[in-house]
Amino acid sequence: MTFDNLYIERPRYQKLLESYKGTPSVKVLQGVRRCGKSTLLDIYRKSLLDGGVEDRNVFCRKLDSLAVGLDVTAETLLDDFTRFYALADSNLPVYVFLDEIQEVDGWEKVVRKLRAQPGVDVYVTGSNADVLSRELATLLAGRCTTLDVHPLSFAEYLEFWKARRGALDSVDEAFAYYLRYGGMPGLFYVPEGEEFWRRELRGIYESVLLKDVALRCAVRDMVALDRLARYVLMMGGNLFSTRKVASALAASGLKVSPSTVDGYLDALAKAYLVYPCMQEGLAGKKVLAPQRKFYAVDSGLTGLARDFRARDTGYALEGAVHMELVRRGYSVAVGTLLAGEVDFVARRHDETVYVQVSQTILAEETYAREVEPLEAIRDSFPKVIITLDRVGLGTTKTGIKIVNAVDWMRAG
Repeated sequence: MTFDNLYIERPRYQKLLESYKGTPSVKVLQGVRRCGKSTLLDIYRKSLLDGGVEDRNVFCRKLDSLAVGLDVTAETLLDDFTRFYALADSNLPVYVFLDEIQEVDGWEKVVRKLRAQPGVDVYVTGSNADVLSRELATLLAGRCTTLDVHPLSFAEYLEFWKARRGALDSVDEAFAYYLRYGGMPGLFYVPEGEEFWRRELRGIYESVLLKDVALRCAVRDMVALDRLARYVLMMGGNLFSTRKVASALAASGLKVSPSTVDGYLDALAKAYLVYPCMQEGLAGKKVLAPQRKFYAVDSGLTGLARDFRARDTGYALEGAVHMELVRRGYSVAVGTLLAGEVDFVARRHDETVYVQVSQTILAEETYAREVEPLEAIRDSFPKVIITLDRVGLGTTKTGIKIVNAVDWMRAG
């Protein structure tokens, strides 16, 4: 299979990488394991070679690969680069790609020394926000550019589908698959079918839990961590009280303190497995003890935790909309007011959007439940209801937009 057949482009990220080419900052691609960071570097590296950059000026190491050995240290990595650099054309830029950099103890010192070399353009990927942000901030004094990489958007998913599976019978059918099995790129490189997709998603989940949570945080009780992670993935969209979670785990025979639950939740978020969404008051409502919701980075992981039950479409839709807002650059909170709850308060620069998500709003009771909280907010920012319905769309008399989820996600 050729490179072009193996890899499918993701233009948004590729344009970002191209725009930072040659800048002095270290380019950091961060995101959950197996969301496509390594492939993006491979595609970008190939574009450099196709554009005339000589192979001797491109240094690439995949540090989670057996090909680099099991004993890579900061010193051996620097020695490796020094030998490479001596043979490179010093009159031209040298491009350095270090994939899953956190696998090497002391990696941050390597990056600092590479950056100090004249003409060296450094790109790294990583799967743990705490490791990357803490060490880079300390040693590079902010001289780095962070690019967040996520699983496929629905728009990207459709492009992957066409490239790997052929023509679409129905966009709505493809969206149903997207909600149920998610948008991890690896799903397009295994045989079709739930058995294979389940195995792929389980492998991602277990890899993240072991490599990016347990080992990084020295977790001793893997059973409790696994139970908590599955609970969070299953209950996405619900406000969390760590005491209640600890009590729920205790009821199943696992004694875990609230502080341990908090630590595990923080570790899951830093591994990008889940994204926290903080509660805030709206329209004069005070929230004295804000709670959080946690949404999975990918709806396929929610499906895995829920055993791909067909009736869970509403949970999956809410999580998919949350991640699409994050993907579009919004910071997202949960809105609480006297009239009820607003699923998402999304902010980006000076823009605010209030978003409700519902599988259907055709029933009068459901329609009222979704509309009334939005109507209680008196500011002029946009208010949107996202639904799977194909009828009843448009703008209400009070200015609330009702849009179809498939169309909204596809436009991302």
